[in-house]
Amino acid sequence: MFASETTALFLGRILFAYFLVAGIGVMASVRFYADLGAQADRSDPLAVNISGMLHFLIGAAIVSAHLAWDGLLAVIVTLIGFAFMLRGAAYLVVPGLVLRASTTSTARLRLSGGFLVAVALLLGYLGFLAP
Repeated sequence: MFASETTALFLGRILFAYFLVAGIGVMASVRFYADLGAQADRSDPLAVNISGMLHFLIGAAIVSAHLAWDGLLAVIVTLIGFAFMLRGAAYLVVPGLVLRASTTSTARLRLSGGFLVAVALLLGYLGFLAP
């Protein structure tokens, strides 16, 4: 079974909304996320496990429904699916290592938020305007 262009559009549009809201949220609440990162090593193990499970399952669902390399939107959606799976696997397999790497500066968080918005805009263009 191969992913269709319709599946790429569907997932690309959903990921557009998620990345846009997440990016704006990080940039608007940079102090909150910096504090959260500073306390990451004291995170509740159950919350870390649930986060890993959700990341992995979302990524696995994307890759299972859409493993395609034919077109820019298809490639981006597939890579995002693999990225979610890898992040989830890391939370489940080496949570201490992932949490230690969570500490970051407010400047880096702003840059990360901007990157998420940029990816969202690309997904929005490819998902809504380019077809």
